[in-house]
Amino acid sequence: MKTDNILEMRGISKSFPGVKALQGINFTVRKGEVHCLAGANGAGKSTLMKILSGAYQADSGEIWIDGQKVHLRNPIDALKAGIGTIYQELSIVPKLTAAENIFLNNYPQKGLIVDWRKISQLSRDIFAGIGIKNIDVDRPVETLTIGHQQLVELVKVLVQKAKIVIMDEPSATLSAEEFNVLKGVINPHSAPLDIITNVFLGH
Repeated sequence: MKTDNILEMRGISKSFPGVKALQGINFTVRKGEVHCLAGANGAGKSTLMKILSGAYQADSGEIWIDGQKVHLRNPIDALKAGIGTIYQELSIVPKLTAAENIFLNNYPQKGLIVDWRKISQLSRDIFAGIGIKNIDVDRPVETLTIGHQQLVELVKVLVQKAKIVIMDEPSATLSAEEFNVLKGVINPHSAPLDIITNVFLGH
């Protein structure tokens, strides 16, 4: 069924021992929209997004992506459904370079050989496309600033062709310059990359 809604969460409920975190939550996002979930600690923001990212299972309710009902049993299912998540605790591999992290498990190859030069060039091109030219993609990410590491994580999610990008307090570790870059990337009216939808968590 064709729909303008990229995401529909219907009647989502989730309880933990002694705590009812979510009860009958409905959340709808149209294609191209940017949403921010804000509220006090314990309001259920992270729980809702962890259900969407496949990290938690809802006790009841449904999730629809692009008009199709999906069952997100784990983060792999979520990624296959086009949902990318960037947590404050980044999932990049510290000893690998920025380029290697971006294309991890998706390395371009020449026959059976990984094309490392192409990986580096593609990474530079992607960063240049979002206005970043001062990241050395051939350096281990552990040597980059925390802000640059987060931008590496963002580009990694985009390379995986995520339709929906969830970011947990994305500006918390960014400098003013990095924050301005992030705003340009997520703005649906000016983004140089084809990001369809963004959902943010904040306090």
